[in-house]
Amino acid sequence: LATALAEYVQEWAARSQITADFHCRGNAQRRFPEVLEITVYRVVQEALTNVLKHAQAQQVSVLLEYFPQRLRVVIEDN
Repeated sequence: LATALAEYVQEWAARSQITADFHCRGNAQRRFPEVLEITVYRVVQEALTNVLKHAQAQQVSVLLEYFPQRLRVVIEDN
């Protein structure tokens, strides 16, 4: 998931011409159920789409955090 999101954020930044960075904390090698990982990926996609359409942002940050029993994703723009 972390690798896929890092690549997506990088590609999105190139297409949108908005500065974007991706950070991952915790054990990125750990796998969660596929449905959860797909959902997190799609949430990030939708959030970045909304940033492009509505936020007029110049910078975006995506943070993926791994915890023992959960994932957290934080998407922020300026």
